[in-house]
Amino acid sequence: HQLVVRALLGREHVRRSPSPEIGWLPISAEAGHDLLFAGLPDPFHAFVGHFDEVCNLPDEWEITASTAGCPIQGVLNRRHRIMGFQFHPEMDLAVGNTCYATDREALARLNFDVDAIIAQAKDDGSGKLLIPRFLRRRW
Repeated sequence: HQLVVRALLGREHVRRSPSPEIGWLPISAEAGHDLLFAGLPDPFHAFVGHFDEVCNLPDEWEITASTAGCPIQGVLNRRHRIMGFQFHPEMDLAVGNTCYATDREALARLNFDVDAIIAQAKDDGSGKLLIPRFLRRRW
């Protein structure tokens, strides 16, 4: 997501997040993108872990998803058939929570409570729907 935007648009379109996002957070689908996120609740929950974010997109780049702390969680460029996600639909609860537990000390230094993150973990199955759509371009 960040790498694609930076490579295609330049470094001014990726910045340090004002506040990093770590956890299983609610992701909101943006209006007009219900087909992409069909079958998921709105908001749906997914693994999030980032310190940087996409910003200042040109008009041909549509924002498909957001969180309270990151207004660009998903992008779509129909002309170039590019889709990207800031969140991680490839992570299920077991793998995601193992990642958080493995990074426990580093996250604690950043004031994240890993036990609370794991206890509140909620995965709505976004990966099971979004990854096949991404790979088959059903959007």
